[in-house]
Amino acid sequence: MPARLGEILELIQRRPNSQLTREDAWTPAACAGSQDWLRDPAGMARDWRQHAPGMRPLPAQVLDIRKEDSVDTAPNRFIRFALMQFRDLCRDVVERHATALSLLHEAVELGAALDAALARPFFVTSEAEWAESSFTTANKEDDALAAEWEKVRVRLLHDNRTIQGLEAYTNRTLGTPKNQREAVAGLAGLDWKTLQRKPSLGLKKLRALVEMFAIAAADL
Repeated sequence: MPARLGEILELIQRRPNSQLTREDAWTPAACAGSQDWLRDPAGMARDWRQHAPGMRPLPAQVLDIRKEDSVDTAPNRFIRFALMQFRDLCRDVVERHATALSLLHEAVELGAALDAALARPFFVTSEAEWAESSFTTANKEDDALAAEWEKVRVRLLHDNRTIQGLEAYTNRTLGTPKNQREAVAGLAGLDWKTLQRKPSLGLKKLRALVEMFAIAAADL
């Protein structure tokens, strides 16, 4: 049985079930990870701005399309779950039937084979991907937002508007009246890490704030 198990796992590892994941998001043009929007500028770019007379208009935002081949699929999760359940069953047999020598020997041998199977790079990598995929995506977005923020905030350090005024100018909404009363220059004076610590600004509002600052900065 362990030999046959090894053959099956080799086949799974060589030809794993995978799926192409796609994520679309409106992103400041400077942070876009792809140039797909050039294929369809009318549908995949917005907030066009002409930075100076005679210059070609450029979009403040583009639809960024990210594609990734992932093994985080239901069939792969089921295989790993089934192997873990089978391994736990072998351990249970070893604990409960220590006197049944033939059964004990087979359970020990099969359990060791399953332990070795679950330690294979495919299953270890898959487990890490399943556990960390959300974190990785969030981390990439945070890096992109941080880079854009540090670029645009310095251009608004002397802006005399409030967030409410910036909302009216950019046709975007940040949210609560408390946020609307804040000075644009005051927020522009904060680096990204400090900005993130403001209790009134969650991720959704941070996205909106970076977008608003990028639009306003592009017009300066």
